[in-house]
Amino acid sequence: MHKSLGMVAMSKRFFYDMFKKAWAVSFTPENIINAFAKPGIWPINSEPVLARIRRPAPKPKTPSGKVKTPLTTKRIRQFTIQFQRSPSKLRAEKGSKALLTLAAENSILKHENLGLRESIIKENQKRKRGKRLNLAGEESSGC
Repeated sequence: MHKSLGMVAMSKRFFYDMFKKAWAVSFTPENIINAFAKPGIWPINSEPVLARIRRPAPKPKTPSGKVKTPLTTKRIRQFTIQFQRSPSKLRAEKGSKALLTLAAENSILKHENLGLRESIIKENQKRKRGKRLNLAGEESSGC
């Protein structure tokens, strides 16, 4: 259910199992104490709240003459040609960063794809009708 990316509607069949696991993990004495300590309610400490409200210092702008990391097919082709003409350590680092970024993106997309496939299977399982049972819990003869 959690891998379905919101494509499978929540039903009574899925709810209790998920609720029970979440309840057991979240309602511990340590979590309850931390829930009051994090915002500074107990023990009293206003600094965590004020730190979130304060604006961070602006980041300095990067000069436009630097080599950018290529993330599209066209930019990777252009980058490869430039690197072959004049290789440098900076370009090698940018190429390496591009490979890592694209590999991570590929991994995320594969994970999403798997989750969507599982959601289709779950949805099909939800739509299947079970066998009718009589009052004694045995399969009915059809009448």
